[in-house]
Formats: sequence, structure tokens, C-alpha cells
Amino acid sequence: MGSRMRLGLAQMDMVHRDKAGNLAACRQMIGQAAEEKVDLLLFPELTLTGFSSHIAEDGEALDHSQTLDFFSREAAAHHMAMGFGMIVFPSAQAEKGENHCVLLGREGQLLADYAKIHPFSFGAEGRFYTGGTDWASCQLDDFTIAPFVCYDLRFPEIFRVHCRQVQLMTVIANWPSTRMEHWYLLLRARALENQCYVAGVNRWGQEGKLSYIGGSTVVAPDGTILVQDESGPGLVTCDIERETVDKTRKALPFLPDRQPEIYAHLFAQEADEQA
Repeated sequence: MGSRMRLGLAQMDMVHRDKAGNLAACRQMIGQAAEEKVDLLLFPELTLTGFSSHIAEDGEALDHSQTLDFFSREAAAHHMAMGFGMIVFPSAQAEKGENHCVLLGREGQLLADYAKIHPFSFGAEGRFYTGGTDWASCQLDDFTIAPFVCYDLRFPEIFRVHCRQVQLMTVIANWPSTRMEHWYLLLRARALENQCYVAGVNRWGQEGKLSYIGGSTVVAPDGTILVQDESGPGLVTCDIERETVDKTRKALPFLPDRQPEIYAHLFAQEADEQA
């Protein structure tokens, strides 16, 4: 614990809408991660359901969530922080769900709850899910962490928000095998441009016509790939150090040269033009 953190990426072969089966797979991953002394265990997007369009059956209210209760109990039992994905109803009247990444602390407490800002319109995600409107972050040991979800990876703007305060960005995903080169390139780009660690956990297996080959990856603040795995379902681990982020930013201090006020002005102009 402290300035060094061991990440665990649970590269699962998820079964579509089989919560019981996926819960069993999660328990196995958690047990292995505990044996390997993982500090933060990350699961893929929509961990217990895969991509589901059955929002009414598979969605949950966060304050009455069986999924949240399960991971909270497991986190506390193993004194291990966890991040996972789930379908959340933003309100009792909502017709669409939200695609969330939830981060829990070592005692099972809620650290961060992030709603995916960018539904994947090309894959019709927007028909069933509404996008979130806010960024999230939390503190775990010496790391400030910002969670993101899958398609968000293609939008560098949201990764830049408060990038100087963040040492680790996490991306939970269901990223198909046909676009893996994009996945690897974008993970490295987000790490390099923000001078922080980026950890991407992707699923394995087949869902409908789409295949997934994992490729769960951790990238260092200088863009170096520390670990990358396409070998099959399983736990991928990697140790990261807070000092590496600090040293990288000190050696090449370009983040202070950002001009957020100017960017905000330009984005406001773009918004006005599109209105």
C-alpha cells in the first residue's frame, strides 16, 4: 500500500445476462487477486450482464443495488479496492439506463461513481442508455484515480479535466477484437498526453456477432506498455508507483503549459455554432 499499488485486471469471459454465472466468475477472480495481494481489482464494463438492452430487467437503482452489495462485501472481506461496471437507473421514472463504473475502497465504501458520458451511437447504445454529465475521481492510497468506460477512450477532452491532479486513469471496456489496434493506440495516447498511468481492462469471449480477445493493458506515464494480455481469460497484474508519475512530469513539465481558459472559450464557440 502507499506509493506503490498492485493493479489486477479481471479479463473475464462474461456470459450475456447471466448474473449468477458472472458472479461466480467474479468470486474466482477475487480469490486469485487476494492470493496475489492485489490492491485494486478492475472488472470489465457491464460486469455481470455484458451489453444488455433489457434495461428494465437488468438495471438497478444504486441505493438498492444487489451488484453494489456483492462487490462491497467482497471488497471488505478481502480488504481490496474494486472497480466494476453496472446498469444504473438514474431515476425511478427513467426510460433509459446509465452505464456506470463504480469504484469501492478497501472497506467496501463507495469512492467514485461515474456514468459513461459517451454512449456508443454506432452500436445503438444510445437507444437504451443515456450519457452521464459529470466527471468523477477518488483517492486510493497515494493515487488520485479517474474512472472511464470503453467508448469514452475516443474523447480526449474528458481525460484532460483535472489531469494534473490524477495519477491513474482506468478504462473498463467491452472492446471488440476488430478494433484492437485502436484500443492499444488510444490507451497509450491517453497515458502519454496526461503523463499518468492508464489501465484498461477488457473482456474476453463471444457475445452475439462480436468477439473479444481481452488485450487488458497498463501503460506507464511515458507511454510505455507495462503489461498487455491477449492469451485468454484470467487475472492480469501490474505494479505501479506514484513516484514514476511525479518524476515523469518533473522531467518533461508540459502539463502546466495547457491553456484551459482558451480551450473553454473555443469549446463555447463550437457549442454556440451547433446550437
